[in-house]
Amino acid sequence: MNGDDKRLLGDVLGDTGADEFRESVLDATLRSARRKRVTRRTGAVVVGLLLAALLPWTWHPTSEPPAIVAQRSQPKPSGLVIHSQPLTATVLVRTSAASVEMISPGAQPLVARVQTVPDAPLFERMSDERLLAFLGEHPAALVRRGARAELVFVNPRDADGFPVQ
Repeated sequence: MNGDDKRLLGDVLGDTGADEFRESVLDATLRSARRKRVTRRTGAVVVGLLLAALLPWTWHPTSEPPAIVAQRSQPKPSGLVIHSQPLTATVLVRTSAASVEMISPGAQPLVARVQTVPDAPLFERMSDERLLAFLGEHPAALVRRGARAELVFVNPRDADGFPVQ
């Protein structure tokens, strides 16, 4: 082999400049890997921020708010209107010590039997004249509608209450 062939063969198979080449290729590879990692992280942060920003627009409550219906306001009477009706005896519940009977097979009672009985009414019926006399000097009227009667105060301040004689 002549000298040129040896040099050419030495350049192709030789170690001259291989360290510098390896170092430059490694630097380029590391730069590319860092750039890809930064791009992925930036993309993930941007996607997270977009999702957080769009979340309020995509959230819908499961139930609709109640519809507001306009109602006509009826004129209020100038005085207080009282509706009263007696309670039925089946609504009242009373107990007494004599109505409880203890059943015990031994020394300790296991079961208590309670029996309810209707009691006397807790209110007193009042005639129209007595009701109006009870109001004293406060003018009022009894307005009847069928079997029901309403007590209407003439003076609106009396509807807020007053001392009873």
